[in-house]
Amino acid sequence: MKYIYILIDQSGSMRPDQIGVFNDVMRQLMNDLSEAYEKQELYINITTFSDDVKSLYEENFTHQGKLIWIDLDKSSFRGATNLGKVYEHVSLELSINGTKNTAIVLLTDGQPTDNFMQSFAKIKNLKYIKRFLFVTGEKSKAIIEAHIDFKQENRFSDPVMLLEKIKGFIYA
Repeated sequence: MKYIYILIDQSGSMRPDQIGVFNDVMRQLMNDLSEAYEKQELYINITTFSDDVKSLYEENFTHQGKLIWIDLDKSSFRGATNLGKVYEHVSLELSINGTKNTAIVLLTDGQPTDNFMQSFAKIKNLKYIKRFLFVTGEKSKAIIEAHIDFKQENRFSDPVMLLEKIKGFIYA
């Protein structure tokens, strides 16, 4: 079984074109991962974050046992970028599900508005976790620097490269 946690920045700093890119990535990702999901070889946790953290439950991204993506509405993007809260959420999930065969995918446009490093420290040194960072926008340099321990080959601004890396993890 593989586990993938997808963390989507839903803050007010996201521009409509960036939201469109995230929705495109998620539609393609759901398509690419369908085979593993249908064989029950994959657990997916999708969480959005801004002022609060919101888990999307399976009924939000499946239909008749198949993965689907319903675009996030542009009007739902508001608030701050509280990355620390979402890392706390993932830390709790990892304490329940374990860390073996796990990937965390962070989709964001830039710098968090909270002090997330304490929460990030709880997951950054865990064994077996692959972490992928996808950034878009001119503020992305700051978030890349904050996540400097992410391997260079796991930081992306090109959605195609991100998708290929995730598929490589899932189907390895």
